Amino acid sequence: MQDPDPQSNAIDHAVALIYAGRTEAALHLPDQARKDIEQAQAIVQKLVVSSPKHRYFRNTLDEARAALDALPADTAPIAVH
Repeated sequence: MQDPDPQSNAIDHAVALIYAGRTEAALHLPDQARKDIEQAQAIVQKLVVSSPKHRYFRNTLDEARAALDALPADTAPIAVH
């Protein structure tokens, strides 16, 4: 039996974190969303450094950055007057 490919496992984990982050953002949990998406970005950044020509890794890194950019900048509760 062959060991799983560590790069495949890492990219799958990162993609799952991006989707989790998007779901958390939709559920108005921006802090958790940011944490998961930043973790995904860190994973994919390492993959891009190790395999800079791998298009799927680069595209996934772009996807993580876009997901972070889509999050609200201010996660403090809105004050009601």
